[in-house]
Amino acid sequence: AAMMATFIVYTMMAFTRIWRKLKVWLHDLPLWNSVCALATKDWARGSVVLFAFPLLPCLLVLSAVNERVRRLRGIQLDDVRQLGDAGPPRSILTSRVSKAMKSLSKWNWLSVIFWAYVWSYALLLYKLTPISLNILLAWMSSAMAGMHFAVILLLTFASGMVLFMLPPVPGPPIYLFGGFVISDKCPWGFVWGTVICILLCF
Repeated sequence: AAMMATFIVYTMMAFTRIWRKLKVWLHDLPLWNSVCALATKDWARGSVVLFAFPLLPCLLVLSAVNERVRRLRGIQLDDVRQLGDAGPPRSILTSRVSKAMKSLSKWNWLSVIFWAYVWSYALLLYKLTPISLNILLAWMSSAMAGMHFAVILLLTFASGMVLFMLPPVPGPPIYLFGGFVISDKCPWGFVWGTVICILLCF
């Protein structure tokens, strides 16, 4: 862990200048501007809320501690120096985090929360689909027990085509289902059933 931390710190320090040059180059790149435009969409912000907001309390605590340490050490930021004594009261957070929080307050939170729910339901569906698929394939295996071998091949091919068109459905269980059913029900033996299953799945 210590070697990994040392490697990360060394890499960040070594590539600081390269990253600064890269930032200037990215601002002139049309693709980067398109990505930045996508970041302003509510569906993208909903994904940020879903994945990053659990870490927000830790970030706020670290920012408050950082700002408190700066005040105790007498460190003043450039914007505070320019404002002087007549400026507004300083936040308990650092300047960067305060700007980020002000930017967050301007979001359309009703739409953002809606998209966060959409993303959470999509992740839940992606997680539960393999379990439901195993139950479906087990039921199909028992339902096709007494059918003719040609009907089994037809149903296996049709179910595979339908399931493969569904994005959350994984592929390996379908291949395993074909191997179990076709090899077991083949009237010419296991070897020929395996060959037929390979050709059908190919």
